[in-house]
Amino acid sequence: HPLARFQSELNLFSTHRLDRLPESSNAIVRLAGMIGNVRRLVTKARKEPYARCRFEDLHGEVDLVIFPKAYAGGLSQHLKPAEMMVVSGRLNRRPDESAVEIIVEDMVPLADAREKYVSEMLVRMSHPGLQDGLLEELRQTLARFPGRCRVCFEIHSSPSGPVVVETDVRVNP
Repeated sequence: HPLARFQSELNLFSTHRLDRLPESSNAIVRLAGMIGNVRRLVTKARKEPYARCRFEDLHGEVDLVIFPKAYAGGLSQHLKPAEMMVVSGRLNRRPDESAVEIIVEDMVPLADAREKYVSEMLVRMSHPGLQDGLLEELRQTLARFPGRCRVCFEIHSSPSGPVVVETDVRVNP
């Protein structure tokens, strides 16, 4: 499956899998997967553009609806078949139908999702592994990627257990 190599990232950014969506309508969900076919349409009343498309993860498929306001707000640029996306929106489950659709409120390319959704990076280290120069080399590496994501260290030493050290270092994940 084309999504299989992205499984860990899909799991990281999704609140739900497509085979385990909430039962209640209007539930807020964030899904990571791939856009399938895209249909660009126009509303009957105001002649405003909107779109419908299929979206899939490793566990299923669902219809996405991008209403005119979201479509005009920039989401239309992300509507390309085979594009990997993280989609946020509301679940729409009609009582008379078994079909479910997602009313899309936001879309972020999977490549940009780390920057948007990751707020902290935890670096795990063992106490015996802290050789001279290693921390300086790590500091230089982190300094090459400045951003808004806070870096913390979890240092494992055998008698006392792990110790978490918060830093002022911020990186782009």
